[in-house]
Amino acid sequence: MRSLWKSSLVTLLLSLPFGVIVAAPGAAAESTIKSTINGTGVVVGTVSAPKLFTAAHVYLRGQDKPVTFMVFTAGGKYQAINVLPGTYRITAERRGFAAVPQTITVKAGETVTADLTMNDGPDVAADVNGPATVTGYPGPGPITGDVAFVSDYDKLYPPGPGRVVLERTCMACHGNNFYGLRQYDHAGWEAVVDMMSKRVEGMDTRVPPGKLSPKDRLILIDYMAANFGLDKKKRALHVTVDIPVDEAVLGKAMLIEYDLPKANVANAKPRGQNPYFDDLGNVWSTDRGFPNGVVKLDPRTATFEQFLMPNQGVPHGITIDAKGAVWIGETVGFSLTRLDPDSGKFERFPIDPRGFIKGRGHDPIVDKDQNVWLATIVGNQLTKYDRKTGKIVNYEPPAPNSYPYGLDKDKDGNCILDKMNQLRAKLDDHDGKAVVFTSQNEMIVPYISEWFDTWNISHVVYPGKAVSPKAKQALIDEFRENPDVKVFLSTDAGQDSIDLPEASLTINYDLPWTDATKKQRVNRQDRIDSEMDEVSEVTLQYLGTVEDRKEEILAIKRSYSDQVFGGQIADETEQIRMGHYIYLLTGRDVEGIL
Repeated sequence: MRSLWKSSLVTLLLSLPFGVIVAAPGAAAESTIKSTINGTGVVVGTVSAPKLFTAAHVYLRGQDKPVTFMVFTAGGKYQAINVLPGTYRITAERRGFAAVPQTITVKAGETVTADLTMNDGPDVAADVNGPATVTGYPGPGPITGDVAFVSDYDKLYPPGPGRVVLERTCMACHGNNFYGLRQYDHAGWEAVVDMMSKRVEGMDTRVPPGKLSPKDRLILIDYMAANFGLDKKKRALHVTVDIPVDEAVLGKAMLIEYDLPKANVANAKPRGQNPYFDDLGNVWSTDRGFPNGVVKLDPRTATFEQFLMPNQGVPHGITIDAKGAVWIGETVGFSLTRLDPDSGKFERFPIDPRGFIKGRGHDPIVDKDQNVWLATIVGNQLTKYDRKTGKIVNYEPPAPNSYPYGLDKDKDGNCILDKMNQLRAKLDDHDGKAVVFTSQNEMIVPYISEWFDTWNISHVVYPGKAVSPKAKQALIDEFRENPDVKVFLSTDAGQDSIDLPEASLTINYDLPWTDATKKQRVNRQDRIDSEMDEVSEVTLQYLGTVEDRKEEILAIKRSYSDQVFGGQIADETEQIRMGHYIYLLTGRDVEGIL
């Protein structure tokens, strides 16, 4: 078994054309299988043992390359294709058996037949993985050391109020083998619980509010100290029966594992995180072990290039922009970091240049404009590196302690934010004044205004009918004459009889029911006395939702209006029919309005 400090970069699953091996019992398997990749070889054979087995693992561990190929047996036979040329230590392994190793040499374009043997061995979960093995955390690696394996869940976690709190609050992330492998006294467990549930050095709480009450906190600490104290032996859950598997399916699979390079420094211990394929088929990964770094793998040759980071920022996710720059999110360094692969130089951008947010960055992605976005899991931020300005901007999700873990983008390359952060992003990207309209009066306007205050966006609010003509004019004058006021926030009451020529952007936070109202909104900035070279309109909506269907209804009404003014039909174009409501709420077109 390999030393546990080795960390694999990437595991690949390939489909093998199983079923063409023909072999008599005890005889070498003959194969007509060919590699599908030029310059590689094939290894086939049978596996014999003194007792029945299913899905044994056949490992080809490279002796001159940092690569391991692993396939499963099916009916006692195995096959591995597209194996890189070189020398391999080959074994068949299974819990309850002892492996008998061989050494083989694979050559390009050739087939090696290697029949393997497994002897009787101990049924110990710590020695060889699955298919029956230790469950849950800390992952696929075997658990070693002085550990007692327990099959009874209730013995490891005695029933009671403390277990209820532990399962509800902690196990969802850490799994069911995290705690039995740790030993602390009462003060130690108190420190651990408080680290996870209180604000530490400016970082947001990891446990959402309401999930761990003061009473539950004490119950949890007492339970952990009583069952996982310094006087307790390390324990891990272990299933004693085989997990059912389908050999026919597994026999067509191959897993390829590449060992991360070990840096030439004392106590080096690589630990890979997220792999990323570049356009040339190379695989990049962060190395969050010691020392921190970034690695580049050519999987066709099993060769690595290593870039050591100048700091221990514990890199997590990784991505590559259109110019080939590599971007990394740091979990402890509180930075978004850029690597120039040509020069090997790193440039760090603090998640919060002010130093207020000690956020843990996770996974970056690049949008269509080559802005780099980072999920800041602790700190409750979506962090953006603005390509135009070269600066960092943070957007806070409205839900407190939402722990944004990862990010994605739509088919057009846009990062999808919640509406409030979309609104803030549009205002941040706009240099001039803007008008923001919403059709929802009492509920949304105060909400938007509160977030504007949080983000220090100077604005005035026009709620509509409750404002006297004198107060209304004062709001208009404040917006038009005060250069520090950036936003005129209004309900649809402001879509008529208000001139705001200083604005060059109208943002529809939501859509009105009529196309005429939508046009009137834009007309607040598009005035004859406007000195703007151009004015813009943006509508915030999510595809495939109620808002999207509302836009479809407006498009239908717009078509009606065009036909009316074209003399083709006469209709009450602004009348909202029941079919519109049904389609809006359910997506079903019961009246044929589309």
